[in-house]
Amino acid sequence: MDNKCNELQSQAWFTEMVEEFRDLVVEGEFGARWTLITTYHTLGEHLTANLDKFPKGIDPIKAVAKAIKKSSRLVYQCCQFVKKFPDINKLPDGKIITWRKIANELLPEHTKVKPTLDQRIKQFIEDYYPRARNKDFIREVIEEWETL
Repeated sequence: MDNKCNELQSQAWFTEMVEEFRDLVVEGEFGARWTLITTYHTLGEHLTANLDKFPKGIDPIKAVAKAIKKSSRLVYQCCQFVKKFPDINKLPDGKIITWRKIANELLPEHTKVKPTLDQRIKQFIEDYYPRARNKDFIREVIEEWETL
């Protein structure tokens, strides 16, 4: 089998085909990354444009995050993304960038100090104590906090 594979790799038609496949994969991965980035930017644009429509006492970020089944942190980052880069075409690395780099290096929140476990527990009790007896609710909150 190895000999046959080696023979194939020496043939021009095969190397051309493999090169074409590599190009397809690279273009596909680039397209997927850029689509994700533009999607998050659009989400942030729409949410920030509609903040005034949310009733008083409702956290728009939490409400949207729950509705779209994504973390509050992601929705918050989308809003921060739009605030810092209103024109998506002016990203530092242009289109050769990843969401991970945007979220972890370019957005202001990455400089925040993560609260200690004791601070998180205290905040949890303050925010959710009446509902803290529901184990499913506690599990959801802790899972969300793990993404922070």
